[in-house]
Amino acid sequence: REHRDFALRMGGGGGAGRGITLVVSTTKEHDPASENMADALLERAAWTPVDAGEHKVFRSSGNPDVFFWARSDSMLGQDNVDQEFADVTGQACPRDVVFLSRHASKEGRAALTVHPIGNPG
Repeated sequence: REHRDFALRMGGGGGAGRGITLVVSTTKEHDPASENMADALLERAAWTPVDAGEHKVFRSSGNPDVFFWARSDSMLGQDNVDQEFADVTGQACPRDVVFLSRHASKEGRAALTVHPIGNPG
């Protein structure tokens, strides 16, 4: 139950005017951890497929402001994902974009890493 609640809250608790939250993953060929996290997320909440042509996009059944996009390309080359999402779905540009991706600490210890969009330099 706790995992399901997390998935439903991902859009900041839902509610009109909060904006869209988009969760993006890629395939195991590009990032096995991304696909594992995506599978876990999809199992822990109810999702409804979105008509987005060839794209695999889902909307949270519990929070209509949360979308999930399973992409087949590498995350390293993904630029302007917010606008691309709006173009392929007809939805507004997401306010928040969360990339499910493997990161590792320099010391090899378990870590949760967060950084702004893009990589400096």
